[in-house]
Amino acid sequence: MKNLIVASTSTIFGGTYLSYLLDELSIHFKETNEIIFIPYARPGGISYDQYTSIAADAFSEIEKKLSVYIPSKIQRQPSKMQKAYL
Repeated sequence: MKNLIVASTSTIFGGTYLSYLLDELSIHFKETNEIIFIPYARPGGISYDQYTSIAADAFSEIEKKLSVYIPSKIQRQPSKMQKAYL
């Protein structure tokens, strides 16, 4: 059996990135320290690096580290984060 959280938005009015979901995410990811993050959406057209930084800050609140993965299909040029993993 697989567990899945489907969240249609990352931010609720007046809140910060994933703040409304952090308690649930903490439970969901309780047995791991690292999460693979795919910065696909790029809200407001921000860079992959900026989006990854925002997500990393949120997940650090529940003591989780992010590893970034940018599929070549959506990649225009390697991000600083991706270069670190090459």
